[in-house]
Parts: sequence; structure tokens; C-alpha cells
Amino acid sequence: TLVTLNEEVAAQGAELVVVYIPSKEHVLWSRVWDPVDVNNVLERTVTVTLSKGDQGTLQWEPNYLSYEKFNETTQAQEQLLTDFTAEAGIHFLNLTPIFWQGSIANGELYHYGDPHWNQAGNDVAADAIWDFLQSLSGE
Repeated sequence: TLVTLNEEVAAQGAELVVVYIPSKEHVLWSRVWDPVDVNNVLERTVTVTLSKGDQGTLQWEPNYLSYEKFNETTQAQEQLLTDFTAEAGIHFLNLTPIFWQGSIANGELYHYGDPHWNQAGNDVAADAIWDFLQSLSGE
């Protein structure tokens, strides 16, 4: 677990840093698509569940998510890690707001048609991580 890893890292005289790397969609989807368009896509969303917990068979079923629910779900991922690392005393850097602002200031940070960072995205991430590590060394 991250708690165990944090303890092992601390035993070596170092500090663990967890960096949350948002997906391209997480950073950009609400800027790219209109809520009506998102709802049209989400109406056709199919989810996969297991019929009997971990031992069940796959079931395909329509599961409509509203724009608001989808937004809430994507934000819940980063909030979960934010809360967990705070409670566990683990340093945490969330790149979501940094990439949000960076995409406004610098343009596209991801490759077209690909979820990986382009050079500008790598530069934004490297600068943010470096600045974060520098702020920790000053504590």
C-alpha cells in the first residue's frame, strides 16, 4: 500500500511524493464539449458490471450519466487521492489545475489523437514537479 511504501521510504531518510496525473479527458473535456453534447454521448454509455461481485459474469447495461454526474465522477478520483494522502501524511501534487491553466496559457499539452503529453506537456509537468520538490526542500 502507499502507507507501507511511505513508511519504507521514510525509513531510508527520504520522503514519498505522489503525483496525480490527470487524463487528457479529465483536463479538457469540460472545455471541449458543450453539456448538451456530453449528455448525448453519455445517454449512449454502456457500463460493465459483474453479476455476482468479483466471481460473476460480465453484464452490459445502459447506465445514463448526466453531465453533472460525469463531472462529479472525474473529480472524485483526484479528491480521493487528495484526502488519502493528506490523512496518511504523504506529500501530494495534483497536476490537474496546473494542466488546466497550462492548456489555457500554452495551448495543447497533449498529442493530437493520443493521450500522451507532447513536449509542452512534458515541460509543464517537469516544471511543476521541480517547483513542488523545491518547495519541500524549503520546509
